[in-house]
Amino acid sequence: MIELAGQVGISATPCHRRLKQLESGGIITGYAARIDLERYGLSVNAFVNVKLRQSTDSAMRKFESKIQALDEVIECYLVSGRQDYVLRVVSRSLKTYEQFIRHELTNIEEVSSVESIFAFGQVKKLSSLPKMV
Repeated sequence: MIELAGQVGISATPCHRRLKQLESGGIITGYAARIDLERYGLSVNAFVNVKLRQSTDSAMRKFESKIQALDEVIECYLVSGRQDYVLRVVSRSLKTYEQFIRHELTNIEEVSSVESIFAFGQVKKLSSLPKMV
């Protein structure tokens, strides 16, 4: 708390009070550790565009429910454009990624097509929000 207070230029007590307000107001929703995926053994990082057979509310709900059970999918976004969803998928190897695509993702009946985009490396990732003017 003292380190955070020093970074924002206030004493520890008002800093703690403000932090608790942000938590109780739902602005801060939790805390997480930053994991080095490659050192953890997940060297494949892919962004997967998914198109559904039908873009109906029912199909989207079914797909979203099934995606919740897939551990390889660490992020899922409903998007605009030609695709319906963008997934962030991690895997140990290209072989295990292929198995995930063949046996898990493409076996979801709502899925019409998938397109994988592999990340070679991360160029930027912020751990704080941009300052808004």
